[in-house]
Amino acid sequence: GNNNSFGFEFLLQKQKGTLTGWVSYTYSRSINNIKGILDNGSVYNANHDKPHILNITANKRIKKWELNGVFVLQSGRPITLPLYTVGIISLYSERNEYRLPLYHRMDISFIHYQKKRKHFQGSWMISIYNVYSRRNVYNVQFNPVKGRVDYLNLFPILPFASYKVEIF
Repeated sequence: GNNNSFGFEFLLQKQKGTLTGWVSYTYSRSINNIKGILDNGSVYNANHDKPHILNITANKRIKKWELNGVFVLQSGRPITLPLYTVGIISLYSERNEYRLPLYHRMDISFIHYQKKRKHFQGSWMISIYNVYSRRNVYNVQFNPVKGRVDYLNLFPILPFASYKVEIF
């Protein structure tokens, strides 16, 4: 079969000063045309087709502290859904005709650098993944017994802490 992929990307980055970070945006498409997949021979979205991806990162250094934030936004990936079910027989949509919902989350972290010693320096990091606990849909699962589609989510808000030792 054939795959046609195209798109563009841009990055705006600030590298100097106590506040650094970047904004990146990607528009990309990946379209398949594989003989025998669709009855009418038309094209369909590839499984990894996500037209819009936006990433925003900010880092702020204040003396012995570093504050970091990341925001991620992505189009949902294409999926094929059952339209209706009679008994154990289901009628499905065209290949990858639908999309999972928009994916987005924000992560933050706080790092405290301890005083440098002769041969090492330690730092504590406290991070929170998915700060506003969005239930992003990771996948779908069709339940033929109940005749419904269940949306599977991964990782609501997830805090964690770590200690790092740099040896020099």
